[in-house]
Amino acid sequence: MNLRAVSGLVGRLLLLLAGAQLIPFLFALWHGEERPAAALGGSLIVCAAAGAAAHWWGKPHEKIYRREATLVVVGAYILASFFGALPYLLSGEIADPASALFESASGFTTTGASILTDIELLSPSILLWRGLTQWLGGMGILLLFVALFPSLGPGARLLYRLEVPGPTQDMFQPQVQKTATVLWRIYVGLTIVLILLLLAGGATQYEAFCYAFTTVSIGGFAPYNASVAAFDSAFIEWTIIVFMLVAGINFSLIFAVRSRPSQLYKDVEFRAYASIAAVLVALVTLDRWRSTDLPLLEALREAAFNSVSLMTTTGYTTRDYDSWSDTSRTLLLLAMFVGGCAGSTAGGVKVGRLVMTLKMALREVHLMFNPRRVLALWVGKRTISDQVARSLGGFMTLFAFLWLGVAATLAIAGNDMVTSLSTSLACLSNVGPAMGAAGPSLNYAFFAGWEKLLLIFLMWLGRLEIVAVAAILLPAFWRR
Repeated sequence: MNLRAVSGLVGRLLLLLAGAQLIPFLFALWHGEERPAAALGGSLIVCAAAGAAAHWWGKPHEKIYRREATLVVVGAYILASFFGALPYLLSGEIADPASALFESASGFTTTGASILTDIELLSPSILLWRGLTQWLGGMGILLLFVALFPSLGPGARLLYRLEVPGPTQDMFQPQVQKTATVLWRIYVGLTIVLILLLLAGGATQYEAFCYAFTTVSIGGFAPYNASVAAFDSAFIEWTIIVFMLVAGINFSLIFAVRSRPSQLYKDVEFRAYASIAAVLVALVTLDRWRSTDLPLLEALREAAFNSVSLMTTTGYTTRDYDSWSDTSRTLLLLAMFVGGCAGSTAGGVKVGRLVMTLKMALREVHLMFNPRRVLALWVGKRTISDQVARSLGGFMTLFAFLWLGVAATLAIAGNDMVTSLSTSLACLSNVGPAMGAAGPSLNYAFFAGWEKLLLIFLMWLGRLEIVAVAAILLPAFWRR
């Protein structure tokens, strides 16, 4: 294990994070927010000093291999969460260290779970930082790092494969640095387009940036207690629905569609993703229309927004869905498992894994009647190797054990079963709002300090797709 190479790369990442803090710092100075400006400035200095020290001691130009790359990826999100919590603590706007770390980790992992009882009490510059953490974590701070530093060599490919979520990581450019650059250009482009549309819908510049940052990243942090319902605008809600769905698509597919639009309809994962979303919205709409006196179009609007938000793991809300019928609540709970496509900014299990799991189950059914038959596992025009199939089985098993294990722990600690199950799933799938005591109109502030730390760990596991974090906990990982 070359720890000095890891230190050098992590040092660069912390310097990059310090640079990002300049944005809310300058915003605070511009608007005369003295205490937040001092907090952001102090945080910036601490982050830059730590980054410079790590870079100075380390050897960032040395080659890294699988273990070093894994440690860099996991370390990046853990350290970003800790340093990202400094503005909350130094400003005094979140005084409890566990709560500040929870809010920061929820941002960088794009979970969107919050301990804030009154979001609007925080200063605009701190809320801007809160939204920016999600934007950085959405496409991935490591992917930005790969795009900015082409000198990483073979280590760049390893970082890319560990950072891009999903069962497979497509490379559509011959060099990984070019692939990362293209993905970030698409990401920035979508953000700019959404900002312009929100401005056209009547949002202020501050609102447009905050909501664009947290929509394209599928994060869900809003600067208002009422989330997107604060606008009371059908145009803004439908615009955000569209962008949540787009951000849940594989970004490699978005790149391919630019030159070959037919690729969108040929992609098996996209077809499954679109079908699940359409069926979910239709069922919840019908249930809301049947169980309330809402007009059909109004039922469609609120069902579409909240269903898409939970399915894509964004976590925005316009209604308290926890007060809906058991049918709708069950459908929405199931939607939290899904997430978006592989290679998107969404969390969850991912549609690609669900498709492959179904294919594997059907293959086993065929083999039951003809065990000597050789059946390849096909998803579209691509065969799935035994290695990917084993990885899929391992991921699904770990996901289930973690979800149920943490839920049982929370229940033993005195939380009701609905809260425990939904909270564990919401953090592991990086959804954010759960049900019960942590529902959309409530928050996570009531959890004890150790429970918050447990949920933070779950958020890291969900963002890094479990295996990377689990690997560094094994003694064998650290042996020579």
